[in-house]
Amino acid sequence: MSNMLIDIKANLDRELVPVQSLLPAHVSFERFTNAAAVAIANSEDLRIADGQSIINSLVACAKDGLVPDGREAALVIFKKKAANGDWMKVAQYMPMIDGVLKRARQSGEISVIATRVVYENDTFRVWLDDEGEHVLYEPSLGDRGAMRGAFAYAKMKTGELQYEWLNIDDINKVRAASKSSDKGPWVDWYESMARKSAAHRLCRRLPNNSEIMEMLERGTEMVWQKEKDITPPVSGASLTGQRDGQDAAQSEGFDAEIIAEEFRQQIDSVEIAEDAKAIGSRIDVVKNELGANLYTELKNKALGRFHQINANNKIKNLINELPKPGSEEASAAFADVEKKLEFLRPRLGDVLYQAYCINLRDMKPEYIG
Repeated sequence: MSNMLIDIKANLDRELVPVQSLLPAHVSFERFTNAAAVAIANSEDLRIADGQSIINSLVACAKDGLVPDGREAALVIFKKKAANGDWMKVAQYMPMIDGVLKRARQSGEISVIATRVVYENDTFRVWLDDEGEHVLYEPSLGDRGAMRGAFAYAKMKTGELQYEWLNIDDINKVRAASKSSDKGPWVDWYESMARKSAAHRLCRRLPNNSEIMEMLERGTEMVWQKEKDITPPVSGASLTGQRDGQDAAQSEGFDAEIIAEEFRQQIDSVEIAEDAKAIGSRIDVVKNELGANLYTELKNKALGRFHQINANNKIKNLINELPKPGSEEASAAFADVEKKLEFLRPRLGDVLYQAYCINLRDMKPEYIG
């Protein structure tokens, strides 16, 4: 072990004593500090970064029960603008995809969860039918060819399977929305970030996903987020002065169309009405940055998806609750479903409406002679 690594390890052993109580039983303090020391020793940026930001990042990493070894978690560098206008390097903890999946498996509701990168010579197919969602994946044992995309899938303990697929264009749109798109993890660990992006999309649909979503978003600053003033408060400095410094540090390079496209994809993939409503709230947060036209488009799209999901659930429940064909109330109940379908047509949209029309047309002879 080099002298530099020994010195870094000794310093971390002193600074991180409180972390011992945060680590889970399967992660020893020695393993944690060894991984952190190696990460710092191998990165010139980390060695000159703000020391307190490194300690804060490692504390956050320990709270999540992950090891900063580049697989479960990593320390990444961001440049932050101080109130005096100077830029400085600070460390931030970023859970990596293996660490996030580790925590997801510990949730108690997921039987299997995984992400994979798909190459052109791999065998890969995803599809949806009346039996649910399906994934077929077999990696090539020879030359795998160029990267095509990434997918994530999860099997619930109930047996239900869910998946999300992102092609290269989808992945690069996510990358373009990141402030660190040209450096850090998107450069050093592109495949891991691609898998993480697919998992992020999938986890929106998983039950009790708030902790996992928080981990996926931690350390991933997007271009619509404002810069934060990281200047330590000066003794005697007023809160007003500190606030002024924060307001002065504005985000740079906001690309409204990239963010709008990400929102469009979120809205199209959402399956729960309350999640569509939550997307609408996130759109409100960046209203000024989006501009009037994009904001109006996205709000209407989110609201439309909210109503579409509710209408779809309503019709689906009415069909499932129909009495048996031939019973006294069967004919009237079927006619009521047809009437409700016409009423909800504007909210369902043409595709769903036509699908239900075909379904009811096939069922009608059984209910109305």
